Amino acid sequence: MKGLLINNFYSMLSNVKLTLGMALIMTLAPIFIRESSFIPTIMGVQIFLFVVYTGTSLQADESSKWSKFEITLPVKRKTIINAKYVSSIILIAIGVLISTLTAILSSITISNINTDFLVFGYCFGLTLSINTVAFMYPIILKIGAEKNELILLLACGFSLGVMLLTSFLLSLFNHGIKFSSPVVGITSVIVSVLLLVLSYFLSIQIHRKKEF
Repeated sequence: MKGLLINNFYSMLSNVKLTLGMALIMTLAPIFIRESSFIPTIMGVQIFLFVVYTGTSLQADESSKWSKFEITLPVKRKTIINAKYVSSIILIAIGVLISTLTAILSSITISNINTDFLVFGYCFGLTLSINTVAFMYPIILKIGAEKNELILLLACGFSLGVMLLTSFLLSLFNHGIKFSSPVVGITSVIVSVLLLVLSYFLSIQIHRKKEF
C-alpha cells in the first residue's frame, strides 16, 4: 500500500503545497483579527482545505488512465481503497496540526479566549472534512470525477447538514444547546466518523463491481 500512498500524494503534490502555504498564512490571522468569534471558522477552513482537492486527485487518476492501470497491480482492490482513505486521513491530520498553531497563537494574542471556541473550531473542520471525504469517494467511484466540483459543493452542503441536524436533534433534549456548542461539534465528529466507515465499505463494494 506504500506505493499507492506515494502515488496519491504525488498526483496532488502541487495542490498540497498550495494548500499548505495558504493554511500557514492563515495561522497569522489572530495577530490581525482580535475577535475570538472568527477563530473557529479560520481553524475549520484550515482543516478543510486539505481535502478540497480530493476530487481533483481522482480526476487526475482517471485522465492519466492510472485507475485502469492500478487494478492490474498485484494488490487487492480493497488495498487501493485503503490507500485513498488513508491519504485523506493523513491530509486531515496535517490540517489539524496547522490549525493547532492557530489555536496556540490565538491563546497568546487574544486575551481570555473561550476554549469552547477552539474546540468548536476543531470539530467544525473535522466534521466538514470527514463528511466531504465520506460523501465524495463513493459517488466519484460510481459516476466518475468529471463533475468533481459539483460533487464537492454537494459534499460541503451535506457536511453542514450533518451539523445542523445534529444541533437540532440535541436541542430537542436540551434547549440551551447552540450550534456552536462543543457538544454539537463533538457529536457531529462522532457521526462523521461513523459515516466515513460506512463510506469506506460502500466504496470497496463499488470498486469491486466497477469495470474500468
